[in-house]
Amino acid sequence: MRWRRATVGDAPLLADMNRQLREDEAPLAEPLRVDFESRMLGWLSGEYSAVLFELNAVPVAYALWRDHEGRGVYLRQFFVARDRRRQGLGRRAIELLVSEVLPPGTDVTLEVLDQNPTGLAFWRALGFCSYARTLLRASQAALVVRLIGPDDDWSMLTELLHRAYAALAARGLRFYASHQDESATRERAGEGECFVAVQDGKIVGTVTALPGGRESKSSWYQRPDTASMGQLAVDPPYQGRGIGRALMERAERRAVERGAQWIAIDTSERAVELIATYRRRGYEIVESVKWDVTNYQSVVLAKRL
Repeated sequence: MRWRRATVGDAPLLADMNRQLREDEAPLAEPLRVDFESRMLGWLSGEYSAVLFELNAVPVAYALWRDHEGRGVYLRQFFVARDRRRQGLGRRAIELLVSEVLPPGTDVTLEVLDQNPTGLAFWRALGFCSYARTLLRASQAALVVRLIGPDDDWSMLTELLHRAYAALAARGLRFYASHQDESATRERAGEGECFVAVQDGKIVGTVTALPGGRESKSSWYQRPDTASMGQLAVDPPYQGRGIGRALMERAERRAVERGAQWIAIDTSERAVELIATYRRRGYEIVESVKWDVTNYQSVVLAKRL
């Protein structure tokens, strides 16, 4: 692997890689609809420096940083091309950055989202450790959970699903909701009743409450006494506020209203954090199933109502 310093002429390439980075991270504050190229040009023309890492003359990674108030550097962005991950290139690029690009003995500071455990594990494996934590107190506007209406935007709901599942997709778990198109969102919602969570005047979460007795590979979803839920998602900036819990509770109440005795949900057997969340709500694994549209084995969890 070789490296070279990036120039303003590399801004279009770096902007495209930055866009992919933001998609992977499911951004906490910035919307995805930003002018990545103009922003990158501003950074490169100002206080930021960047290097491109190349393999056989093909760019496979980049790093962007600035001086950190005289205390080393602040690494704002580091990205490895999606088709080049899990090959040791990220580790090698950071080694080159520290040993060849930056002056000897330079301290490197960076930030990682709490909701990105894979990223945290990567940086810790390279010797990085926590020394401070940024806390966010988000606005607590009233949360409303309601049925989706005729004036709601299905394309924006689809984008919300993509953002909510982006971190899982970055781990190699191809949840259908991470890439489905608008027609698929409508079709899946049409199998039941689509609820949306609204806060700060916009849709920030969704769940589809599904009836029992459906045609399915899951024997539990086929049961007339078992309702289920799908397309459960909360926009990443709003996660951690109880919105997912509120959506699940609404789906559970709808199941009771339908006369169901059980409610079920499924997820990847590798999504251990989601499984733990469902178990805390009283769900237990009842079967395993492989869906045609995913690249992993799923577990179905059920809860008696």
